Amino acid sequence: MNAKVLYENRDYERVMGKHELGLRNDNQVRLCEMCDLNVQVITETLFHRKTIHKATWVSPERKTRNQIDHILIKKRFRNSVNDTRVKRSSDIGSDHYLVCTKIKLRLTEVPKEKVERRLKYSTVKLENE
Repeated sequence: MNAKVLYENRDYERVMGKHELGLRNDNQVRLCEMCDLNVQVITETLFHRKTIHKATWVSPERKTRNQIDHILIKKRFRNSVNDTRVKRSSDIGSDHYLVCTKIKLRLTEVPKEKVERRLKYSTVKLENE
């Protein structure tokens, strides 16, 4: 979506944190509304990082930095996200940097439903005429 998220998250506290980079564009509103409709959170806005670890795209002259690539996760898993950061050292053949998220899932075992036991029939009585 190439949405630049603004550091001011007024009206969007449900979908984003306070740690964004730079300026806003029109796609931010679309992204935040989509996240609000689908009960999602923008994970890289939840963690405080240096500016170089927030920028997902850097212009060829290295003057413009934008945070336009995002990882979205369902709000119920927000506490499972340990870290989201940009990996600048990864060579992925693009002018965008790789965005990685560390997640620690706490899964619980779903209790099995009790299965009714099959009744056993006595076949001995069938042998009697």
